[in-house]
Amino acid sequence: MLWMITDFQRTPEISSACRSISLALRAGAEKVTIRNKGIFSLKEILKIFESVKLEHPEKEIFLHDIDRALVPGCKCFHFPSNKSKDAFSLKKKEQDLKAALSAHSVKECEQAFAMGMDYLFLSPIFKPLSKPEDKRKLVEPLYLKNLYLLGGIDRMRGRLLIEKGFTNIAGISLFYGNNAEKDIYELSSLIKEKENESFDPN
Repeated sequence: MLWMITDFQRTPEISSACRSISLALRAGAEKVTIRNKGIFSLKEILKIFESVKLEHPEKEIFLHDIDRALVPGCKCFHFPSNKSKDAFSLKKKEQDLKAALSAHSVKECEQAFAMGMDYLFLSPIFKPLSKPEDKRKLVEPLYLKNLYLLGGIDRMRGRLLIEKGFTNIAGISLFYGNNAEKDIYELSSLIKEKENESFDPN
């Protein structure tokens, strides 16, 4: 599956933000993380969340790094890696919530799944396109159920990963390129084909 992570610096108006998310979901993305990074107010983020959820009720829409108490209507949360304890605590209290967590090593992934996380993002697989200054060491792709690969994945890198059997892919820049709609559709179609093969690289 494809998972979009937003970059509101590229769509700094509510209308354009909603439009870009909807385009990605219509083209084949299955999930989206609404990540703010100081562009919008909480009220505006919730407006975007409600708008997208209304238009795409069948999709899972995650809010990134937002206090649970501030968004009682949300059931899906994405935590940065430095807030793993918060993620574990929330999941323990409310097991019906969907919790996603960013991770940067195999050990972190194993621990997070053991603590009940529903989804994980392992990064950076490649040098992040949206963070050229990122100095973190690259990590090898890992195949685990509900683990998404993230970091520097464009159309061609996405194709290579899918061909190797890695069908859970997340991205930021991938969803904002000039050919984003076409690329999303192509990769989502390839993922469906590969998953129908029941391929496991291990």
